[in-house]
Amino acid sequence: MKRHTLCLALAACVLAAGAAPAAAAPYSVAVGPDGTSYVADSGSSLITKIAPDGTVGPTFGGTGTTPGTFGVITGIDVDKDTGHVWVLDGTNRLQELSAAGAPLALATPTPCTGTTDAIYKGGVSVADTSVYVASSCSNVAVRLEKTNLTSLFTWNLDFAPGGISYNQYASAGYKVAIADPVGKQVKLYKSNGNAVTTFPVGGTVTDVELDDYGVVFASDLDQDVIHFYGSDGSQFRQLGGTGSDPGKLNDPTDFDVFWQYGGELQGNLFIADFGNARVQRWNSYGYTYWAKALGDPVPPGGGTTTPPGGGTTTPPGGGTTTPPGGGTTTPPGGGTTDPPLGGSPDPTGPIGVSIAAGASYVSSTTVNLNITAPAGTTAVLVSNDGGFQNAVSKPWSATNVYAHTLATSGSERLPKTVYVRFVGAFDATKTFSDDVILDQTAPTVRSVRASGGTTVGRGTSLRAARRSNTKATTIRLKASDATSGVAFAEVALKPGVSSVTRRFGPTLTVKGVGPRPYVRVVDDAGNKSKWVRARR
Repeated sequence: MKRHTLCLALAACVLAAGAAPAAAAPYSVAVGPDGTSYVADSGSSLITKIAPDGTVGPTFGGTGTTPGTFGVITGIDVDKDTGHVWVLDGTNRLQELSAAGAPLALATPTPCTGTTDAIYKGGVSVADTSVYVASSCSNVAVRLEKTNLTSLFTWNLDFAPGGISYNQYASAGYKVAIADPVGKQVKLYKSNGNAVTTFPVGGTVTDVELDDYGVVFASDLDQDVIHFYGSDGSQFRQLGGTGSDPGKLNDPTDFDVFWQYGGELQGNLFIADFGNARVQRWNSYGYTYWAKALGDPVPPGGGTTTPPGGGTTTPPGGGTTTPPGGGTTTPPGGGTTDPPLGGSPDPTGPIGVSIAAGASYVSSTTVNLNITAPAGTTAVLVSNDGGFQNAVSKPWSATNVYAHTLATSGSERLPKTVYVRFVGAFDATKTFSDDVILDQTAPTVRSVRASGGTTVGRGTSLRAARRSNTKATTIRLKASDATSGVAFAEVALKPGVSSVTRRFGPTLTVKGVGPRPYVRVVDDAGNKSKWVRARR
């Protein structure tokens, strides 16, 4: 088991015995609605933006006590409706900022009654109308009204909380998950504060996420893995393992999970790999899109930028090897580990192909293939038929991403299959495949009725309307989709302006959209219906 030292008021501490993190070592991360990740740095309290493709962008924040600056950052989350960034620091200051870092609101939800520990304590989770905060320096968690940050409910805990996650759509009897690092477990609650159950993790769990289906994700610093638990508490997947290669971890202090929406970001994990001084983006099967260092935002002389080494590359038992999309997991025999000049290096994951990062449905024939090639590959052959009659040869790419056009013949309901072979130091007749259902038919709104709601003045933005003291609109919605199923509803004051997204259901409650909002629905493939105005 790995050993950890306790960080009291300092994030830039020694986590693994004998290894000091780099000056730019991310320890908290959140992902926005467009896939941009926001990463808190341990050495400077700067927040770095990273684009969905891994491009490291600008920073904002820094150490201080004025609005827009922070003490030791202990938690970060992004509002899925507005894209605003919410940051909790070691003095329990909670701030709302724009995506560019402009301060919008500030409050101190609870007083400090103990010490601050940026790695082990504190977290924030932003919901539709509330903000959930696990204290950085006391044994409490609170639910706040999002518009004015007044307290709505307090959990008096018998442990110092780590990360916190709320999901209103979780269908397993619990809505709130709180990490208990010292107890090495996750505690689950109803939204009214009543305890439901506890999931033992067995390792030091510093962060937790809860998805729409009640799946509980937990980071484990002792084993350097992310655990996936079903609603019965049974682990069904484990990703990571100790090491410095992409797909491996060294102290995963914090992570975020993109929601279950159609598209390549669906279910992706964004992980603060603290000990390796980088951030990683994986899909839900562990396919690594990128592993990015932040650089060194600390002024020269502020500390080393060399990530710690010495971690074992042997993963803990039970790690999954299933590739995304159900592709084969059988590695090829006879592959060389010394590829010829110009060929691919040793693969970092299971060899095979995944369509659109393992999506079940796509809405376009134009897709990205995620292909992990064996060592020595110089080109990949891609075909829509198993006989490779019309195969296209593509040069090996270090990004592992290849553009492709699916076949369009046949019913949309039938899976579209892609076949891949590798050219180079490998058996060129060995075939790998994956399939996906092509759904190009938009869902249909059958009926939509609204009650309640407050008239919104002309020219008032959705954000302003939602933050004002307006009465919520209750929407009764019927919709259908023939193939992938209706997944989400979007509600707006009018078409073409900002909208609020909700998991599809027969009844929705939304603030700031007026008494007769416009509604459209989105299926699991990402197809969108026409806008329909609600009737009274």
